[in-house]
Amino acid sequence: MIMVKQAELLFESNTGDLGKIPMKVQPKILGSWGSYMLRETHQRFRDEESPEGTPWAKRKIFAKSKRKRSFRTLYGTGTLFRSIKYVVHKTYTLLFSNLPYAGVHQKGGTWSVTKKQSVWMWANLFGKQGAPWRFKKITMPARPFLGFSGENIDKLEDIAASHMLKELS
Repeated sequence: MIMVKQAELLFESNTGDLGKIPMKVQPKILGSWGSYMLRETHQRFRDEESPEGTPWAKRKIFAKSKRKRSFRTLYGTGTLFRSIKYVVHKTYTLLFSNLPYAGVHQKGGTWSVTKKQSVWMWANLFGKQGAPWRFKKITMPARPFLGFSGENIDKLEDIAASHMLKELS
């Protein structure tokens, strides 16, 4: 089962029943799944693409502030990238970010901007160029970083099979 909710990714075995797998192998499989999906998610940040391989919408020019930060999409200071973790429970692994804005990047969104926020953006992002009151709404395109591709599903099955073979031998 795969479930993406806000900026969380929950995955279990395809059958949803790990009961048929010996208890001592389950944590190894789930841990390996988490480790693999964390590497894949980090690679998506480097490639700037969704789990399905669709390129993320490019950053707009105004998002490139004068501060020292990367110009890669979603990377910025690297806080979101470093916040992605996984936790292994008895029957599932949870891949997530605990940052409040991670869900907006995952799913996209639109929100209104106050005059105070508009002035801040004018001063800090635009170097006081143009009119400070021009922002009324901001739309953030979805840039999914959590999720599975068909290739990921195949690899997760291979990981489970290799752990089972090691257990049987």
